[in-house]
Amino acid sequence: MAGYCPRYKCFVDAAVFSTTDFIGCGAVVEDLEGAFLGGYSGFQEGSANPTIAEAIALRNRLVFLQNRFPLAGCIYSDCQPLVNIVYSSCLDNSELCLVVLDWRSILHSRLDIHVKWIRRHSNVEAHALEQASICFAC
Repeated sequence: MAGYCPRYKCFVDAAVFSTTDFIGCGAVVEDLEGAFLGGYSGFQEGSANPTIAEAIALRNRLVFLQNRFPLAGCIYSDCQPLVNIVYSSCLDNSELCLVVLDWRSILHSRLDIHVKWIRRHSNVEAHALEQASICFAC
């Protein structure tokens, strides 16, 4: 996109904790130089489907960023199938589709927020916060 200049990076990760029926979410927001701007670690009752857990985490961070960061930014997820769905025109009637439609409407209203795939080893901070979220659920 011409003229797109992100001001922050948000790294998002999620996990399914099957022994507790919770999903954990973690996120780290940094400026373009890598300085810490904020973090999130949380949990909620959730699906046993890891892609849906990632979609819920992405949706939660989109809502947060939409309200707290009025400038352009980029969200990174290590869930490649989910990132592919973001820009796909093909959707079905699944539970995942409902979450996708929700964050697509947010992305449509905020054309300055982009979602991109990142390799898992580059998403370690968000992963650590997501893993720590189980401590809050116990």
